[in-house]
Amino acid sequence: MIKLAVFRADASPIIGGGHMHRCLILAEELAKLGFMIAFISNEISSFYKSRIENKQFRLYFNEDGSEEDEFLLSTLNKIGDQVQNKILIIDSDIEALQNSLLQVKVRSLRWKLMYFVFHDRQKLDADIILNQNIRAHELEYQIPEQSVRLLGTNFVILDKGFNHIQNKLPEFADKKNILFAFFGSADAKNRSHTILKLILDSELKFEKIILVVAKLNQKLEQIKILAESKPKLIELHIQTDSIHELMSEAKFAFTSGGLSLWELASCKVSQIVVPTSEREQLTLDYCRDHGLVHTIGEPENLSSKAFADIIKKIMANENNEAMVNKFYKLVNTKGVEKVALAINHLF
Repeated sequence: MIKLAVFRADASPIIGGGHMHRCLILAEELAKLGFMIAFISNEISSFYKSRIENKQFRLYFNEDGSEEDEFLLSTLNKIGDQVQNKILIIDSDIEALQNSLLQVKVRSLRWKLMYFVFHDRQKLDADIILNQNIRAHELEYQIPEQSVRLLGTNFVILDKGFNHIQNKLPEFADKKNILFAFFGSADAKNRSHTILKLILDSELKFEKIILVVAKLNQKLEQIKILAESKPKLIELHIQTDSIHELMSEAKFAFTSGGLSLWELASCKVSQIVVPTSEREQLTLDYCRDHGLVHTIGEPENLSSKAFADIIKKIMANENNEAMVNKFYKLVNTKGVEKVALAINHLF
């Protein structure tokens, strides 16, 4: 039986690579189940374009800047016309892709439909919705009663490396005083540079600082200069494929609260969350209120002394181990397998 899964996702300096990253992970899992894979994109970085091509997945790129719905529908019609078992998986915040009329047109082409969601604002005629956020069960979704609901961190899509490291993951208490920092591939507020400079100016003591940034980071050159000023302390990684190994080393971490929130939780790391978007703020509020993470407010408003005082207090918190273990138990590192099986069961 021929099965086809088509992903609609983008990756750019503005929105980052999270959408495309998790779609690629899910695509690989579906490929194991016999699905043919294709991607449709309006914006894609060279990094993710290469990854798609290296996996020998098809990529359809909107080079001419055609209207969103026209390009999507014409591409679906072209690649799915002779395939009976097919699903369109949309991971995008673009409003045009949530449009009711577009959904009707996709259905008329005999496609099943799956959406990645974060809010419950959209009315979706979906066979499956996936909200891997920790707040997912609190929302009221506008979807058909028969729709499959994959909700919460039991369905988090993580790279397989996070599952592979579980048997050698040290306990929080046994970890060295190593700090990890990553603010997503977009890092729209330049938090990587801000946090690194505050740490160096405050003279906080760490055995090692692991900083991960993307190639398109706006402050990359300034970050390189800071890293080179302390080569024995700062380990700078630009666009790494081994982020699970780097995270597992750390005892503490700075993050914006996107995908890395679940990744770090699976590595038993105490997290200091500095959100860069409304979505990340909502997630932070929930996690903080449930005793899972720390926060420091807006780092740009802190002096190096005030920053140091806050971080020292966080690091000395006697509840850190309990917080880390509580969060660790909530994240399923095999979530992608559950998602892939749910999709496969539609056919």
